[in-house]
Amino acid sequence: MNNVYRPSGHFDHTGLLIVPLMAAVFSSLLAIPYALSLWYCPVVYLGLVLPIIFVKLTALSGWWSVRRGKIRSSQLANMLGFLGAIPGFYIAWVAWGVLVDNIAVQGSVSLGWRNVNTVESSLTLSQLFSQALDPLDLLSEMRRVGAYGLWSVEGYVVSGYCLYVVWALEAVIYFIFSSRSFGKWAQPPYSERLNSWYPSVNLSVPLSVTDKLSAEAVFEGITKGRIGAILEAKRELNPDNASYLKVKLYYLPQAFDAFATINGYLLKNSGGHKKKVLIQYVKIPEPLAKNLYDQFQ
Repeated sequence: MNNVYRPSGHFDHTGLLIVPLMAAVFSSLLAIPYALSLWYCPVVYLGLVLPIIFVKLTALSGWWSVRRGKIRSSQLANMLGFLGAIPGFYIAWVAWGVLVDNIAVQGSVSLGWRNVNTVESSLTLSQLFSQALDPLDLLSEMRRVGAYGLWSVEGYVVSGYCLYVVWALEAVIYFIFSSRSFGKWAQPPYSERLNSWYPSVNLSVPLSVTDKLSAEAVFEGITKGRIGAILEAKRELNPDNASYLKVKLYYLPQAFDAFATINGYLLKNSGGHKKKVLIQYVKIPEPLAKNLYDQFQ
């Protein structure tokens, strides 16, 4: 669709440093809570969900860094975020290694005999820094754990190649999500002429139509790019009793155009609304954008 915004692919050279640096800082700060979460997680299988949560939290740094670096390429933002997430993953493994080492030193449990995730351990910053500077020792610790196992599933101690597969799967999940979580911040409209991101405002726009079929016709028109269908909206209607639109309007008065992401909420016969994603970053006429902005902000 020609009237949908497409990022230009341009970027500010400072963004090449800011994005991975901020991602590295965020991921490193989250690494210890991530390692502790894996350690004390009561359900083994949740260990494959925690990497996703960790990456999503790390990707929040992109909200500022991608915009500050003016990255208008999803692929580049994803690549820079991926590079920045690597240090955090390494530090999380270092913290995990310290926890395992302290368990063995304290002699409170033998590797391979029970789920040590339920056993208390400890780590200090000095231990963390020391281990981080000695990656060969970390590899040795991993081989030792691989030989004896660390936790069991229904009485079976996971060790050897089985354990290595679990670790590899965790790493794959982490890096797949980290390579796809930063691009969304580079997608919103950017004015190349004014060298600025479009500010956005969220609008709730009730439709003047009250029956379901008419509302669906409006939704279909918007989906196909007939944005004039928004003119079926009226301010005085109550959204609780009618179908309505949620419009995220990207409007910059000095620019020659405006954009909008539009979701429809169709009133159901049983009450409540059903959400329909209609269109993202569609170009709308500036007079219509100003009208919506003035009426519904």
